[in-house]
Amino acid sequence: MESLNNLLLFAGVNLVQGYQPCISCILHKDKGQALMEFHTADDASAALSFHGSTIFGSAVKIKHPKDFVKVTVS
Repeated sequence: MESLNNLLLFAGVNLVQGYQPCISCILHKDKGQALMEFHTADDASAALSFHGSTIFGSAVKIKHPKDFVKVTVS
């Protein structure tokens, strides 16, 4: 979580300065996955832009959960 926050903060993609974009992380080491929660939907979308990046020598896959439903406000 700290590494992803540092990556997002360094890239300047978080919209509100002064807070960590990723607020929680649950690791599923047996599956090689993590469930991450972000401060805002925009922060989550910004994190998606880092899909395929390398962190600690491993390629990172960042995507929405399978049951994700995008809500649009008109």
